[in-house]
Amino acid sequence: MAAEGLSFRPYAPPQNIITFLKRIRGSTLPQVVDQDYLGRLGIPTGNANRVLQALRFLCLLPEDGHPTDNLKRLQVASVSDYPTVLGQILREAYSEVFEFVDLNDPSLTFEQVSDAFRTYDPHGQNTRMVTLFLGLCKEAEMIANAPTPRSKGGRPALTKKANTSISQRGRSAPPASDGGGAYANGIKPEDDSQKHARIGTPHGDKRQRLSNMFDLYREAIPEPCEWTQEEYNTWLEGFIGSLKLFVKIKPKNEFGITEESSPVTP
Repeated sequence: MAAEGLSFRPYAPPQNIITFLKRIRGSTLPQVVDQDYLGRLGIPTGNANRVLQALRFLCLLPEDGHPTDNLKRLQVASVSDYPTVLGQILREAYSEVFEFVDLNDPSLTFEQVSDAFRTYDPHGQNTRMVTLFLGLCKEAEMIANAPTPRSKGGRPALTKKANTSISQRGRSAPPASDGGGAYANGIKPEDDSQKHARIGTPHGDKRQRLSNMFDLYREAIPEPCEWTQEEYNTWLEGFIGSLKLFVKIKPKNEFGITEESSPVTP
């Protein structure tokens, strides 16, 4: 039985939960799992409370943070038994969801799973609840390819590719080099003219780089646009700090008049 309220379903990032599970399987269980311990694992402070809620929901931790028998079972399970043990824990915690969701159905959609979470709190976190559920089911090898949410136009939502720069998004892979071999990672190295067109002259097009910075921070805004106050503050502080690299604030003199100062060139 889940450890949180009856209508609550967790919505922590699945990778944070998986990071925690993998770490405890490779080390001694701590006496207490709290935000400080999660921070030492590299889990962001803004996600720590959500992770603790999820661990309590899965009956891996009680309110006092001491590891439960379920968590101990996961820690000592062999590599082959680990998915089975995790799957049992998920089926118990999400028992009502499994009454409506068949993970063996090849036509299963993200929206069908989402419907099974409609009545749970917090309502505004439905997409994240489903993402966590499917991510943990995949970790337990209960589903091979988890369905993804669809965009408003009916197409599957786009997912970001790891280590893909803004300049590379939307580009198709170029043909092989003249020598007949494929370019590394399927992308032809930029020549000077292409690079200057993207980032400006050798001295740097500040406005273009500022635009790229805006793109990065805009893409970090979640969908739906909901944050905790701490997550909002972290984003805002990072954005303002980056903006200060491009924009120089002109100081005022003792008469309250703005003085001229030289621009900053990042």
